[in-house]
Amino acid sequence: MFNLAAFTMTFTTLLLAELGDKTQLTAIALASRGNPLKVFAGCSVGFLLINLIAVVAGGIARSCMPIEYVKLFSAAILIASGILAFKSGEAEVLGIEGGFFQALLLTGSMELGDKTNLATTAISALTGSPLEVLLGLVTSTIVLMGSAVTLGVQVAKRMSRRSLRLFSASIFVITGLAILVEELL
Repeated sequence: MFNLAAFTMTFTTLLLAELGDKTQLTAIALASRGNPLKVFAGCSVGFLLINLIAVVAGGIARSCMPIEYVKLFSAAILIASGILAFKSGEAEVLGIEGGFFQALLLTGSMELGDKTNLATTAISALTGSPLEVLLGLVTSTIVLMGSAVTLGVQVAKRMSRRSLRLFSASIFVITGLAILVEELL
C-alpha cells in the first residue's frame, strides 16, 4: 500500500528546505545565462542522484569523505566559477556555462551532505518507505528546479548581457562564501 504520509513528508520537507537555497540560486544563475532545458536537467539529475544516495545508502556517503571537505570543495567551485565569470567578457565559464554538466556538478557537489540529504535519510529511515520517499524527492525536485529555471529565464530577459554576467558571478561568489563561512564557523 502507498504510504501517502511518507510521500507528503518528503515532498513538503524538501520543498521548504530548498526554497531559496543555494541550489535554487545556482539554478537561477545558470538558467539566466545558459540553456534552460540543460540547466533544469543537470540541476535535477545532480539533486536527485545525491539525494537518491541518501534514500538508498543513508549515511554511507557521509562516511566516505569528511563532510567538511565536500563543503570546502563546493565553495571553491562556486567561488572559482564566479571569479572566472567576473573576469570573462563572455558568458562562457569553464567552457560549459549554463550547460548540463556544470549544473550537474555544481548541484551535486553542493547537495552532498546538505540538509536535504540528512532530511531524506531521516525520513527514509523513519518511514521505511523508500519508494514513497523517492517519489516525494522527484516531485519536489521538479517543482524546485522548474521554478528556479523559469525565474532564471525571466531574469535573462530583463537584464543586459553585462549585468547578467555580473549578477550570475555575484551569486556564485556569494553562495560559495556562504558555504565557506558556514563550514568555518
